[in-house]
Amino acid sequence: AGILICFTFYTLVMNERKMELAQSVKVHPSNISQYETKSAKKAFDDTKSGVKGLMETGLEKIPRIFVNEQFMLEKNSANSAGQSLSVPVIDLGCSDIIDKVKEACREWGFFQLVDHGISTSLMSKV
Repeated sequence: AGILICFTFYTLVMNERKMELAQSVKVHPSNISQYETKSAKKAFDDTKSGVKGLMETGLEKIPRIFVNEQFMLEKNSANSAGQSLSVPVIDLGCSDIIDKVKEACREWGFFQLVDHGISTSLMSKV
């Protein structure tokens, strides 16, 4: 069993231009109905271009269908205790692995992580 890793904006780690784009993108809550959301998601799925296609269009704002208002984060925000959020760092020292991750992100936008040591029973519960 593996863990599916999804990179919605996978190309942000691939080049500086898109990293700058990510830093300039502001996410704002929207009043979009469930029907509009389903319709927009279907239209997006029908394009068959996926996230890669979105990035190639010169995306400047995150499409509303990808915004979850319950989990909004402001750029450079701090947690309630006043401490900065800390993202875990994973050292992928083996260049072969890095190349495989880059390729998976570039071509697919996601990949499956295997041999991670998390038990199948725990993953089933999640």
